[in-house]
Amino acid sequence: MNITLTLPKKETKKGWENSPLAPLTEVNNQNKGSFGTYVVKAVLESNGETCKVISDKGDLEATNGRSEVKAAFASYSNTSVALWWNQVRPAQGGWSRLHLVGFFADKVMVWEMSKNEFLSLDDTIVTDGHVTGDADGALKEVKVRKNTKTDTISLLDEYLIATISADDVTLN
Repeated sequence: MNITLTLPKKETKKGWENSPLAPLTEVNNQNKGSFGTYVVKAVLESNGETCKVISDKGDLEATNGRSEVKAAFASYSNTSVALWWNQVRPAQGGWSRLHLVGFFADKVMVWEMSKNEFLSLDDTIVTDGHVTGDADGALKEVKVRKNTKTDTISLLDEYLIATISADDVTLN
């Protein structure tokens, strides 16, 4: 007996249609986080730091301290672009820096801040997370958006440490 199953065609997410980074949007959350970690590792090493990918209490051990890395893919609508990083754990020990990685259709951006700088970010972009079972305030999320009326992405400008063109990212 032969059976033929037709898999659904994967649709490219809005705004990513002509992006060399479009295949990245199809990965699971673990891969997304891993990609973000390796981007930060490359950025820090290009700035002279020694880095090691770790799996406990953060994502990178670097010359200037342990770093928690969070990655997000841009969501596009007709008039806006948005990023959302979740499950930042400020109470978790071990990490002293937070790196937010934003994958856009045309670039990758990396922001770096200390834990204290993260905790002092504007409460219009940092709110309590939504995962059930954690104590109030144990999880935080960062949501930013840029459209014709507002630009909360710019609230992160002072923490921007790298902008990498999509054309400079190789996918294997």
